[in-house]
Amino acid sequence: MILKNKDLEKFGDPDPAIFCWPSVRSITFFQKRLRTMRETALFLFSVVFFCSCASSSYQIIRQKRTLAEFRTTPDRVVTECFLESGSDVKGRYWFGMHFLDDENTVLRVMQTNLLLKEECEERLKAVGKILKTGKLIYVGGSGSLIDPREKDNEVRFFPGHGTFSLNGRVLQFLVIANEKGLCYDAYRGNTPPCPEAPFSIEHLK
Repeated sequence: MILKNKDLEKFGDPDPAIFCWPSVRSITFFQKRLRTMRETALFLFSVVFFCSCASSSYQIIRQKRTLAEFRTTPDRVVTECFLESGSDVKGRYWFGMHFLDDENTVLRVMQTNLLLKEECEERLKAVGKILKTGKLIYVGGSGSLIDPREKDNEVRFFPGHGTFSLNGRVLQFLVIANEKGLCYDAYRGNTPPCPEAPFSIEHLK
């Protein structure tokens, strides 16, 4: 998996009126790491769902400045942790998800701070439970879901669908939930309220 400099540009500028943005220090660190990182895959955790084609969907809910929300079905999601192999950072990992959109291209959603291995595995487990127990998935993040698609050589495999190219769109991961109320916040875990305003699973009802 290769993150390009242009990926970071998709996050846009923070809007403090909309939600609590991670610290400037963490974002700056993330920017520097993206410029030099050469990551080594730790593992790919794919959740396989046996959904009929008719039930598979992806829909943008809202794009308001940098706030982005969409809904999808679990069969269109793969999750992963991968090792940051920069010379000045040891034993830290990035957490990411990839979503197959309505044009059969792949959206990347990334957490912007580095994690310990157990923290990344915690996210895999928590998100995996949300995907396994829900039929509709809500995702809130920062970035753009409406930028022009740019076909990438990097691809992801989605069981039951096939292999598809990334589309150049990147979101900063903030929250994921299902229609049953199971929720995970990128920085607060499942601590209530989740999701926190302005995000809401009312869009799944």
